[in-house]
This record gives sequence, C-alpha cells and structure tokens, in this order.
Amino acid sequence: MTSFGMSPTLIPTLPNTKIAGDSQSRFFALSLLGLVMKPQVVESVKSDLFRRHNDYWTKVDEIGMRLDFVWAPYNSNLNDLVTAFKKNRKSPNVLIMGSGIWHMLRVTNESNCGVSLQVVRDSVVN
Repeated sequence: MTSFGMSPTLIPTLPNTKIAGDSQSRFFALSLLGLVMKPQVVESVKSDLFRRHNDYWTKVDEIGMRLDFVWAPYNSNLNDLVTAFKKNRKSPNVLIMGSGIWHMLRVTNESNCGVSLQVVRDSVVN
C-alpha cells in the first residue's frame, strides 16, 4: 500500500502529466491530485494551484508523477502548446486539455468557439 492507502497496482504510471486550460481544467487537476495524494497534502497545495492566471506544478513522489497545470484559457493557447510539443519533439505522457467557458465569454460566441476547438483538435491529430 502507498502512504495514501491505494494499492500501487491500481495507480497508473503518469510520470509526466500536463493539464492545460481554464479554471475548469484547474478543478480537474485538483481532482486528479485528490486521487494520488493524502487529503492533507491536497489541502496544502490548493492555494498554490488556485493562484489566479498562473501555471502550477507538483511532484507526487510515491508514484513518480509530475503534474503540470498550464494556464491556457484560450483555444489559441492550447494550439500553441501542442505546436510547441511538436516543435520540441517532447510530449507529456498524458495531456488533458480543456477549453470553453473562458474563451467563449471573452473572445467569441458559441459557434465560433466550436470552430476554434476544431483547429485545436486538428493540431493534435496532424
């Protein structure tokens, strides 16, 4: 058993995990940390994780995981992130991207947001 009570065989190997997006993606990062850290440790990282408009990273030594949260509230930020991974030929083991509310409220309307998300999708696929 790990120090937080989960069997090591139940924990996936996530050595280099990136979560990119807006505040909703930040909540996803918090949920993931809640699965792999002790509750008191999760509480202690909340203030750093939820610093407005900032990136965040932490290591979970028990499972050899590094989690990076990248503040990328606009679809163009996500597209730039994917482009940088391709250019550097260095991608994370797991990449979770979220977009929507922030982009829609500050940049565009619903239909244009969908088109912008298709551009992000195409950059990941191609």
